[in-house]
Amino acid sequence: MSSNKEQNPEHLLYNIEKQFQTAEKEIKQTELTNRNIVIPAINELRYAGHHLLKGLLAPSLEERVEQYLRASRHCQRARYDAIEARLWYILDKFKDFQDDYRKVSITPVWQDYGDHLQSFDSANSLLNSVVKSKPEDIDDRKDNREELLVNTLEACEKLEPIVAYSDRIRIELDKLIDAARTADLQARQQARNDIRMLKLTLLAFLVTVLVFLFGDNIASRF
Repeated sequence: MSSNKEQNPEHLLYNIEKQFQTAEKEIKQTELTNRNIVIPAINELRYAGHHLLKGLLAPSLEERVEQYLRASRHCQRARYDAIEARLWYILDKFKDFQDDYRKVSITPVWQDYGDHLQSFDSANSLLNSVVKSKPEDIDDRKDNREELLVNTLEACEKLEPIVAYSDRIRIELDKLIDAARTADLQARQQARNDIRMLKLTLLAFLVTVLVFLFGDNIASRF
């Protein structure tokens, strides 16, 4: 049951202002990270503004409170959508890292790499569980919304520096790949040289044998 304070229009307006600013901050952060506009989150803020205006013009206190509560939910959903978009970007970027170096041993240059994999798997499971949920499961249950916000934000804050570190590790891994490629080319060239030398040695040996066996006959003809 909601408290009287939560149903107070002035208190609701105060909360909506804070929620709007927080959501806007998360949207800007995600746009800086992803370098893309977060359209779903922006739309949620538009819906929040729509319900806020309807609340201000509502003929009754009950209707005003209802519209303010809807505006509040849209602000909260806008914040979640922004954080979720950022987490998807982080997961996709780490997946690109894994795909690019799937044939390379990463642990020699990143010793705790294996320890981070579980964190990324958990974040994937979190987002996939949301995708499979019904919209009302996310929007209507306050405890569920807050839990999703907390868990998704925690995942972002935990994984973002790991992905940033993976960008630096790319340099070291590329050096290893280049060194391995150079060593392979040198080994192939050395193998070709060895085969060529073996052929020359065998040819010289064959000539020596022929001379030994038929040298006198050849000399007698002259």
